[in-house]
Amino acid sequence: MRKKVYGESRKDTCYFCEKQAFGENSQGLPACKDHVSEILEDKRCTCGEYLDIKKSKWGAFFVCSNCGPISLSKSQNMDGSGFKLNKKYRNEGKPKLQYEKGRVYHMHELEALWDKE
Repeated sequence: MRKKVYGESRKDTCYFCEKQAFGENSQGLPACKDHVSEILEDKRCTCGEYLDIKKSKWGAFFVCSNCGPISLSKSQNMDGSGFKLNKKYRNEGKPKLQYEKGRVYHMHELEALWDKE
């Protein structure tokens, strides 16, 4: 029986085509042999800010100046709808609305309370 090696079971997929990645491009993104020379153009977050590519010991990820760190899989699935910010950055800069007993609320205030997680 062979000895287990750390990280051997992890299979990276190419950021561009979803095939198995065998290396990285010049930006640090996992890439297959066909896309090693490919460079990702500037990518925007759903909030409109540009995403910066960062690299850590666990691999590449994106950072938005408003939303914070975003994984590669989340950045591939961003279409502008239904994407939630990281909890740490979600309510930053927004007034916090709290329920008060005995107060009459308008519909837009109730919607704001329901949307809050």
